[in-house]
Amino acid sequence: CPVEIWVLIFKYACTDGGETGRSLSACSRFTREVSHPFKNQSLAINGQRDAVALAQAICMGY
Repeated sequence: CPVEIWVLIFKYACTDGGETGRSLSACSRFTREVSHPFKNQSLAINGQRDAVALAQAICMGY
């Protein structure tokens, strides 16, 4: 498939709490690079620990 098709697939696949984006990052270098813009498109924050971790990731430029 052309990269543009993969971009669309990853864009719509990464709409959960972030699990899909993290999983895609571990698949291959190509998948990690193409899916990176969508990795944190959707986040789930469950409690103070998640909120602190998100704040730290944002401050570090994730």
